[in-house]
Amino acid sequence: MERIEYEVLDSLKRHNCINQPLFVGVSGGADSMALLVALKRNSINVTALHVNFHLRNEESNEDQLFVQNFCQQQGIECKVYECDTYQYANERGISIEMAARELRYNWFAEQCGNSGVILIAHNANDVAETTLLNQIRGTGILGLCGIQEKNGNILRPLLKFRHSELLEYLKKHSITHREDSTNHQNIAKRNTLRNSVFPILKELNPSVIETMGSNAIRMQGIQAIYRAEIDRLQSTILSASISNLDNGINAIKIDTVTLNSTASPITVAYEILAPLGFNEEQIVSFTTLCQSINPGKQLVGNEYKILFERNGVYITKNGT
Repeated sequence: MERIEYEVLDSLKRHNCINQPLFVGVSGGADSMALLVALKRNSINVTALHVNFHLRNEESNEDQLFVQNFCQQQGIECKVYECDTYQYANERGISIEMAARELRYNWFAEQCGNSGVILIAHNANDVAETTLLNQIRGTGILGLCGIQEKNGNILRPLLKFRHSELLEYLKKHSITHREDSTNHQNIAKRNTLRNSVFPILKELNPSVIETMGSNAIRMQGIQAIYRAEIDRLQSTILSASISNLDNGINAIKIDTVTLNSTASPITVAYEILAPLGFNEEQIVSFTTLCQSINPGKQLVGNEYKILFERNGVYITKNGT
């Protein structure tokens, strides 16, 4: 058994997916075709899912026909979803890239239901591109973790392989694939990284794809430890008991003494308060105000507000 086929089968077994209904996203490109072929050569029964976004005129229709014909020849069930991506993006005021992503994953979720698993052909190049893109946009630890192999009902068994390895696999088995002409155009930020930035990075480190993949795996471990500690601190800092303030408002008291004794109060405060709707500026103000008594001060978020009282600091819902 070839390495790609072994890793795909091993990933399905490790994540206990082998006996679940399996679906695979197939665009017709090299990566998804390699995944589909590896599944077929492992005698794994899957349903191919192809989305025609109608973004490249006749080329999109040719992609659809290519996937349908291949699946028919190989005895693989194939389902197709055709959508008007431009209309979807305009109605929601989002980018074409985001619209395509939402349309694709929403349909995949519908097809999978509660018991199915969707296999996606993201590879090592995608991990490196995603990690770097997150750094450019600004990110925390989670954004440095790259792409998770298993996330809910989504499984990505090809993350260890470069795009070039998948091309070689297809070539060895005489399998053709479709080339998206827009991949060579720096329209999207990801394309710019792929076509212009990574060639320069490879001059500095020929193994930059593998290096960034290894870093992402390390960060996943760090994220797990970090998350466990944040959860522990949150359970201490935000007491589960409800305090009744003098004005009759029910609220949760914030243990600012414990917060201020942590290695990085602002980091802990951000992890606790950001999910509650407080922005970065408010969280910075919160940590500053916690250094002294500031009765009467308030920080109002979307759903919650923080009250600074003489006997402590509290979180309560807006409107109470």
